[in-house]
Amino acid sequence: VEEVYDSVKQSLPNEVRILRVQQPVIFIREINIEITRFLSILSIFIYIIVAASSYIVTLRLLVESNYELTILGTLGARRRQLMILVLLYTAIIAILGSIIGTSLGVVGVQVATTIFNWIKPGLEITGFLKPGQALEVALLTLFFSTLGSMRPAISLEIKYVEEQP
Repeated sequence: VEEVYDSVKQSLPNEVRILRVQQPVIFIREINIEITRFLSILSIFIYIIVAASSYIVTLRLLVESNYELTILGTLGARRRQLMILVLLYTAIIAILGSIIGTSLGVVGVQVATTIFNWIKPGLEITGFLKPGQALEVALLTLFFSTLGSMRPAISLEIKYVEEQP
């Protein structure tokens, strides 16, 4: 432990202080717990943003597609079918956004890890995402996106065009 402390201290600039800990294993475990807690809180805010953006996207869809939805309603589509159509559209956007976002995040972490390894060789940072974690992200994104789009989809109002004689 002393050898590692001395080698780290020598490689750092003089203005950087290193604090010693009596029980490094417990200290590292506590730091990991705090980081996990922070990331859990951060993910709650991210999923709230996903729900809010899904709400806005659904509202814009309904405003921009009002004419098409009215025609579908006039042709015999029921309100329930149109609501399912809107929710399906939102779900597809959520899944695609989740896949693209997760892919970009993994690539970004890989690039950052490579750059850190170039700057400081021997630094071991792994940024891999397990398949179960990727599935969890996709399902949570789908859930919160659907949750955000429910209100506009349920309050969908279709104006039926009456036949003119």
